[in-house]
Amino acid sequence: MDPIGPLQLRVMQFIWSNGPSTVHQVHDALNAERGAPQLAYTTILTVMRNLAKRSVLDQQAIGRSHLFEPLVS
Repeated sequence: MDPIGPLQLRVMQFIWSNGPSTVHQVHDALNAERGAPQLAYTTILTVMRNLAKRSVLDQQAIGRSHLFEPLVS
């Protein structure tokens, strides 16, 4: 597996700590971090979809949103 980038790592650390999460939950949490740059919702969505394509996250549709859970520890 190729190494993951810094933003991908931040996303994974949140999901590892908090369990299965939606893009909205991750977006809100990362933007609430003190001193961190503000990120667009679509940026987080793209990162999480790319992690799912790489089989790092599992993506399941739940109504109109998607729930992402880690496939690696």
